[in-house]
Amino acid sequence: REAIATDRRVAPMADAPTCNALATPAKDAGNSSFAAGRFQEAYDYYSQAIMADPDSALLRSNRSGALAGLGRYVEALADADKCCQLRPDWYKSHVRRGHAMFQLNRVTDAEACYQEALHLNPEDKTVEEALERCLQRKRGGGNQAAGAPAAGAGTPGGVQPAGGVVANPGMPGMPGMPGMQMQQMPGMTMQQPMMGMQQPMMGMQQPMMGMQQP
Repeated sequence: REAIATDRRVAPMADAPTCNALATPAKDAGNSSFAAGRFQEAYDYYSQAIMADPDSALLRSNRSGALAGLGRYVEALADADKCCQLRPDWYKSHVRRGHAMFQLNRVTDAEACYQEALHLNPEDKTVEEALERCLQRKRGGGNQAAGAPAAGAGTPGGVQPAGGVVANPGMPGMPGMPGMQMQQMPGMTMQQPMMGMQQPMMGMQQPMMGMQQP
């Protein structure tokens, strides 16, 4: 097992950011939508809130989470980058950024983000778990190029957002991919399950990082 290097001699964890009173109603509505798995609706509310308070790291973090729920990881990374600029001392800024990096298969960058998050909040076990998943992916297949997610990558742990479908380019009949056409071979019956389709997708029971409740 590879050691996860962290420096636990850190200052007390920074307070979570807030937003102004004008942005609060839309933020609260976005949180309710996010909790219900309505990520597009949450995104719309958070965008309204950001118009009222564009320099709130909290709102950027929340919208990054909603974008991740929609599978829009490039945009999620942009909001996470802004969140890190506004509040580099807040651990969740780096969690959001790490999650987007992980989904874009920038695994080494994601690992660095989770290391920084763990440095700022050493007691968060979910960050340790996310970091371990980065190490597992590196051991299992290396760091693939950004923009070319591996088949079945999904969110860390493979958890599918409520009310949505995570496109899997390695599976037939999924969004963006034509269905696989099977030709029956002589002597072969189609009652037998396809080989390799009996096993559940890896990590479907793992918790999801970066999709935390705002």
